[in-house]
Amino acid sequence: MRNGNHRLATASEIATEPILFEMGSGNVFADIDLPNPELCQAKALLTHAVYLLIKASGMTPAKVAAKLGVEVRAVKAILKGDDEEYTVDQLFHFLTALGQRIDISIQADPTLNRNDSIHVQFPFNTNDSLCNEDGEC
Repeated sequence: MRNGNHRLATASEIATEPILFEMGSGNVFADIDLPNPELCQAKALLTHAVYLLIKASGMTPAKVAAKLGVEVRAVKAILKGDDEEYTVDQLFHFLTALGQRIDISIQADPTLNRNDSIHVQFPFNTNDSLCNEDGEC
């Protein structure tokens, strides 16, 4: 300890054995064996999109609630990342109420992996996109 400051040990100072890890599938919900992982992933991404739009709007939770037709507590739940209360169609409604267009595409794919059958794609289709060309928001 120097001048009252604590120094944190580095990982190499702590680890005495190699750290084993497993590559994820790209869907954490599938990796932890939840039922309907593709739906869970889609809902999480849609909720995140609603969150980004709410934050970018600068509106108070009360104004957002009025725009979405929900209670303020519902907006606060979305801002905390809680997507269990809403269905995909309700999240679609929120996105359209926030000025977004939703495109749904159905395509045959012979290489389809069941855990990768639902895709949510960024950036948003708006004049004032919240994401850059690399999909970073």
